[in-house]
Amino acid sequence: MISKYLNQFETNTEINIIGPLFAGDCSLLKEPIIYVDGGAKSRKDNRGIVVGDGDSFSGALDIKLDQEKDLSDLSYVLQHIPENISHLNLLGFLGGRRDHELFNIGEGYHLLDTSETKISLNWDEEVLMFSKGTWAFSHIGTFSIATFKNNRIVLSGSCRYAYKGVLEKYSSHGLSNEGEGEIEIFCDKPVIIYKV
Repeated sequence: MISKYLNQFETNTEINIIGPLFAGDCSLLKEPIIYVDGGAKSRKDNRGIVVGDGDSFSGALDIKLDQEKDLSDLSYVLQHIPENISHLNLLGFLGGRRDHELFNIGEGYHLLDTSETKISLNWDEEVLMFSKGTWAFSHIGTFSIATFKNNRIVLSGSCRYAYKGVLEKYSSHGLSNEGEGEIEIFCDKPVIIYKV
């Protein structure tokens, strides 16, 4: 059913995925919109679809998942993202339980690592994730770069510490850089950028 809904927007390259911590106005978002379980509490109209197991939302679900499953509701949604989607806005997934946050970011990393398509993920404007390739982003202030796999990185542009080399997985070497505008990054594996 996710693919049936998304087929209506086959020329779109961007999707909004709403999580349980979203506090914004969904009526301002463009479709396609997928509400993940408790994220549906912020739904104000009939646009989009609701996917989940009902453990944090008691209303109607368009796609009802089994509560006794071995993956999260978000993981299920990410597994059904079509190849035409190259940018995902994930809103309302940060700031709650730390274990949920960590595993949500891990699921995002897995999507980027296994996709043949160049994809970016924007988590509440606080965390950016990029698949392998060359990317640009704008930031003024502190940011950190992390990776779950050893990653050849070239960081340049308006940042205090340019870098060219291998950033080791789970390393703190990418901690606390300073952005001063437009920043370019090349990575040969997915990368996570935390904006502070």
